[in-house]
Amino acid sequence: MKIQIIKLEPYDDVTSAKDKISWAKAARILLIWPGRTRVLTRRLDLVILNRYCQKMGIQLGLVTQLLAVVENAQTLGIPVFKSVKQAQKSFWRRTRGLPRFKRRPRLIHDYRTERPAVNLDNWQVLKRPWLRLLAFSCGLIAVIVLILALLPEATLRLRAAHRPQETIVEVQADMETENIEYAGKVPARPISLVAEVEEKLPVSGSTSIPDKQAEGMVTFLNLSDKPITIPEGTIVRTLSTPTARFATTKAVQIKGGGNAKAEVPVRAVDPGKRGNVPAKAVKAIEGNLGASLAVSNEAAMKGGADIQAPAASPQDYQLLELKALDVLSQQAVEQIKMQLAPEDQWLEGSLTLKQVLSKTWDPPEGEPAGEIKLSLRAEFEGFFAAGDDLSKLAQASLDAALPKGYTALAETLTLSPLQTPKFADGKASWYLTARRDTRANLDEGQALVMTTGRSTQDAVKLLSSAYDLEKTPMIDIFPAGWPYMPILPFRISVKLE
Repeated sequence: MKIQIIKLEPYDDVTSAKDKISWAKAARILLIWPGRTRVLTRRLDLVILNRYCQKMGIQLGLVTQLLAVVENAQTLGIPVFKSVKQAQKSFWRRTRGLPRFKRRPRLIHDYRTERPAVNLDNWQVLKRPWLRLLAFSCGLIAVIVLILALLPEATLRLRAAHRPQETIVEVQADMETENIEYAGKVPARPISLVAEVEEKLPVSGSTSIPDKQAEGMVTFLNLSDKPITIPEGTIVRTLSTPTARFATTKAVQIKGGGNAKAEVPVRAVDPGKRGNVPAKAVKAIEGNLGASLAVSNEAAMKGGADIQAPAASPQDYQLLELKALDVLSQQAVEQIKMQLAPEDQWLEGSLTLKQVLSKTWDPPEGEPAGEIKLSLRAEFEGFFAAGDDLSKLAQASLDAALPKGYTALAETLTLSPLQTPKFADGKASWYLTARRDTRANLDEGQALVMTTGRSTQDAVKLLSSAYDLEKTPMIDIFPAGWPYMPILPFRISVKLE
């Protein structure tokens, strides 16, 4: 038959136990007491729970070690087991019925009959005066001793001696080192930075720029038998490279047939010497008129001219780029140093250019200008020695030479490089000075043992000889002027300054 197990908590009562039973789905319920906790120990509690289970058609069983609960369950016919395993294997006897609850008669016991009679004859000895005086003296002495033990209170003020410690440490930062080696090696850690700069430079070269347009005459030959009108702005050009283009400056009409000709003035479309073409160089007509007309210049075109203007030479571009990279490198070093912690050590000469991200010339290359401007953006990488690594290396060196009986004050550690580390071939070596303060060890418990019950003068002498103190120990004692230290250690407090 299925058994549902319900564990009681130390705070459960009859109501909470009934509530747990109400959720049961099995025909048998096994209540488990929490160890030897006294829960539901009254016989009435078991009567209520058993009747509640019978009302629900459930058989109740118990697992408990409490003798009171076991006895009550046996009188009520409730099966009791030593463990859950025994309950699952054993036979459960049926509870046939519950006897009515009867209140036990209250027995009143007169303990006065058992009190022994006082024999006043035993106290007759106290009627003797010398015994009463002795008892009073012993009590008075006890009170005085108690006052002497509890009244005095002392405070020891001790200031431990401080001693500076200093050593010189040889350090080598290496790119290939991953962890601190207490022989003197620390990792050279990388750091990257993107920087940008804008630099200007006056130009040193010059270039030719077109100034005046070439002019001349061209002759059109009508190849058809119909008259043709040549509008102003008709474009004719050379067939050579580079091409020179010319535009007519007025409109002309040519008669048809008989190889009719007409001379028309033209002007170069683009200014400059390129328009000064020789005779017979103009041979093509742009547009639809090229199928009906032929063109040629009987004389050379003239008048085209260039002027000299300042412009950047190839050396100017190279010089400005080197200048911008130099300025950008200096800025990158300064910005990296600002990002590092104060205790970190920058490795001079470790900065390298990783890549140029953008490069913009103003004006574009080849155009005339009095000065050129370069906007440069690049990524740099450098190396540094971390302050934590240097501190651990210095502390290990100082700890090896720590004076006996002293404790290092880690917060006072300072590092001062004796030279600027130079980075070359992936490593850098230098010396640094490590300094810190140390403090003499003071044992409060030993100080209490040494001074308890002694005179204040002896206590001062003992403390001064036992410890390395910065100044003579101070003793504040109550009441003022009391010559001895308290005999109880808990009446003495020690303050380390």
